[in-house]
Amino acid sequence: MKNRKSNQIAKKIRQLRLVHNYTQTYVANEIGIKQNTYSLLENGTITITKDRLMKIASIYHLSVDELITWEPGIVNVPNTTSDSNSINSFLDNSLIDELYTKFENLNDTINLMNERILSLIEARKRAVDKMKNKK
Repeated sequence: MKNRKSNQIAKKIRQLRLVHNYTQTYVANEIGIKQNTYSLLENGTITITKDRLMKIASIYHLSVDELITWEPGIVNVPNTTSDSNSINSFLDNSLIDELYTKFENLNDTINLMNERILSLIEARKRAVDKMKNKK
């Protein structure tokens, strides 16, 4: 029977993977094992070795201690906040891409709304001018 701590770690590595939108195949390849073996680790069926735990932690830019104490919703920011490169390297590239795409979409939506507002203002001006001309 697997101990409670092993199951908690298995749950955490699964949550971390999902938070980062990584597939089991991706993480398995990064740590040098097959996807089905990684799945067994995540499910707590097999106990994770210290070596594999260290490799998994490095994928998420965490120490083993940080991985073990990590909770969903808590971001472990690097200590060096003065260097923007260290923050950028901390952030997952897919997260940056996703945020950038969402920003572009919001910007497009704002531009469309501005165009629509200007169109409505022009239509109102024409209607007011038309009413003035009738008098």
